[in-house]
Amino acid sequence: MKWITGITIDNCKAFKGHYKPIVIPHKNHLLNCNVTFIINLNLSKKLNPMNTCYAPRVILFLSLPLTMLLVIASYCGLYLPGTYARENIYWATQGSGQDAVNLFFVAPLLLLTSLLAWRRKVRAYYLWSGLVFYISYSYVLYAFACHFNQLFLVYCAVLGLSVFSLIYFFYSIIALPGTLFQPERIPVRSTSIFLLVIGVIFYIQWLSEIIPALLNNHPPTSVIDTGLIVNPVHVLDISLCLPAMIITAILLLKKRTIGIALTPVLLVFCIVMAAAITGMAVAMAMKGLEGDMTVGVITFLMALISIFFLVRYLKRLKPEQS
Repeated sequence: MKWITGITIDNCKAFKGHYKPIVIPHKNHLLNCNVTFIINLNLSKKLNPMNTCYAPRVILFLSLPLTMLLVIASYCGLYLPGTYARENIYWATQGSGQDAVNLFFVAPLLLLTSLLAWRRKVRAYYLWSGLVFYISYSYVLYAFACHFNQLFLVYCAVLGLSVFSLIYFFYSIIALPGTLFQPERIPVRSTSIFLLVIGVIFYIQWLSEIIPALLNNHPPTSVIDTGLIVNPVHVLDISLCLPAMIITAILLLKKRTIGIALTPVLLVFCIVMAAAITGMAVAMAMKGLEGDMTVGVITFLMALISIFFLVRYLKRLKPEQS
């Protein structure tokens, strides 16, 4: 027989339909207040944490307009020549290459995972969250690092919807009463080491470009090539993305719930970002432009290993939550 204490049990979705409580009021003279004891007499049906994890309608409410706007922005960037008319050839080519990946890979996958998450498929929910993280990252670049064009409001809308989707995901995992993964079964050590290695490698890659430029008081080559004030990828990676990977790796190694929940999100992000970088490299090669092949090789290997770890990780979802 289980004992649960609380005063708002009738309004809690997690308990509706699962418990038939008997409420016994009790006077606590020490605290001078009333305490309610609720005795659970029906444990025949397992409590599904996903009833309290997220609302499927919210996922669709956020994802459908996000997908539509992402398609509009990507189509215009890929097929309307005037979209990147104010950018130099390097930045414009990279933009169109990423638009192709967003249009033909990210947008369909976003729609598919949102529909599956709407049907309470938890694996799809984690894939969805990794996609909105990638979109948030990418559209910071579109909104802040592209010259003003006819898609400016679309960029703002995509950025806003993706960021609020990511915030909702964080809220849902904080509200979750327990982890959806089994800590004793997930590949904690190897996955955390992989995330740490990614963070360190990209820190070395970016700092090897930035530190000599600082010592010579001269902009890095990537800044000169793109014609920007600074390289926004350096800003996002050094200040946010790479620290997030390293912190998540440490939390995962300690088997903290937040680290366990964020790991598949970052793995999906790595995979999709590698696809985007591949699209940029292909677009630049088609125009005969030189690119940094080191980053391309690193991201390709990163994508392959990320897929391996993601598949292993998602297999460890609790059976009733798959």
